[in-house]
Amino acid sequence: MLGYLSGDALCTPRNLYAFGRDGFLPAAFGRVHPVARTPRLAIWTHAAIVFAVASSGSFVALAIVANVATLTLYVLACLAAIALKRRDVRTEDVPFAFPGATAIAILAIGAVLFVMSSATWQEFGATALCLAVASVLYVLRRKSEAVQTVSP
Repeated sequence: MLGYLSGDALCTPRNLYAFGRDGFLPAAFGRVHPVARTPRLAIWTHAAIVFAVASSGSFVALAIVANVATLTLYVLACLAAIALKRRDVRTEDVPFAFPGATAIAILAIGAVLFVMSSATWQEFGATALCLAVASVLYVLRRKSEAVQTVSP
């Protein structure tokens, strides 16, 4: 649990930073401290939200939102790895590849789906609601960008 929480404390604020940088959240979230080069507002916001939710006294609510959402992200990451390998997507250098990578990703998807089979409808509903809200925000942002690009 300590490892997971430590990883979350380092990773999730960077998601808020990226959302701010890319225009999904206010631009202030996309700024970094001039000396430490860390997304200070994103880190403090994440810490405040976690503290508020954890102080609510209901770990069940946290587990409901986090369980299926995290497992869904794992499945999406495996699918992305398969798609990127199939399309031979590269950056500056040859990507790390090894025999059986696709088979391992498929096995991982199977394992995650097996774990997800014990989730409740409430957990799936919470994840679906979060995905729906995120999708609407994404579509609105894309339409806003398209209007800005067309207008002089």
